[in-house]
Amino acid sequence: MARPYNFSAGPAVLPRAGTVQDAVSPIGTTIDLFDYWITTRDAPDNVNPADMDQGINAGHALQFTASPGRGPGINNYTGSSAPRTGMVERTLQNGYPQLTQSGQSLAYLFDPAQPNTGKLAFANVRDLLQIDADNYFYYNCRQNFAQFDESANAFTLYDSPGVYPGGASGLLGQFFPFNRYDQVRGMYATNAAINHYFGVTMTTRFVQQPYGTVEGELGGTPVTYEFSGDDDVWVFIDGVLVGDLGGIHDAASLTIDFSTGAVTVNGQPDGTLQDKFTAAGRPWAGSGATFADDTYHTLKFFYLERGNYDSNMQLKFNLVSIPQSDLIKVDQTGDAVPGAQFALYYAHDDYTYDAQDLLATGTTGPDGAFVFQNPDGTLLSLNN
Repeated sequence: MARPYNFSAGPAVLPRAGTVQDAVSPIGTTIDLFDYWITTRDAPDNVNPADMDQGINAGHALQFTASPGRGPGINNYTGSSAPRTGMVERTLQNGYPQLTQSGQSLAYLFDPAQPNTGKLAFANVRDLLQIDADNYFYYNCRQNFAQFDESANAFTLYDSPGVYPGGASGLLGQFFPFNRYDQVRGMYATNAAINHYFGVTMTTRFVQQPYGTVEGELGGTPVTYEFSGDDDVWVFIDGVLVGDLGGIHDAASLTIDFSTGAVTVNGQPDGTLQDKFTAAGRPWAGSGATFADDTYHTLKFFYLERGNYDSNMQLKFNLVSIPQSDLIKVDQTGDAVPGAQFALYYAHDDYTYDAQDLLATGTTGPDGAFVFQNPDGTLLSLNN
């Protein structure tokens, strides 16, 4: 979000022109991207229309606005990096966050299959993340401008940042995926050409290694999940809210350490995973304050940019993917068979099954391989 300065002209010196950089799409991690608008998709959104009850705002308590103003409401700017906690329930409701005061589900924002006026959804987008030398998956808007290519349903990452903030920091690098890099390189975030209203979800299944480390050894590299950005951010694990960065605010940070279970917000302790489950009324079967060894979990990340100013996003994690279950189809000569369709069912003790027992479907690729995945794209392990 970041306020209060407003610059109309671009900087005197533009950042250098970037080149395209390699990116990855981890198996078992699904990213969905959403574009929102109030009047029309292509209309400038740096000023509010006279009628705000239309488009993505129509009939909803959560509002996208160019002038949130400071105050106590869920649509007001907090005035700092302090999040507005408690906006959503402590558990997901039918898979999506639900506002506490109004009881409205946010599925209309985050469900790709649910149409809504003022929304366009792009499911299973690719190539937002990179891998660093220490094998962390990451994205950092201060390093790479991420431009979404609708025709390819994938991001194009540039090796330099783009868009100056409208606030006082002056640090180059903002996250505006629905703008072209060559169009907005060196612009300020308050320019009418910038597309502000959008959302991102990410779902990752992971296994809790012994000692909460990547190596599964005492003293190994802790498994962590780190985020910094604005505006609303909610992180749920197994349907429980463990990271609450709701509200229109400056860039706020979240860290989850799976070796200790410690949760940190803006550098300050914010309880543990065990505390979050207890507060949500969920039974705890962990090991101390963190998850039990060799257990499988699902992390869901929900992100909105709705305050119409700066847009920051930095993400870094080394979650350990669950063991992959796959098959390879070959013919009698050993050659790969592409295009073979499979359906995986849960069989009862008497070896019977019906439609409600369907677990996964898929089709072999050019190499004859098929990886079992849940309907949301996350890995499905037969070890389950």
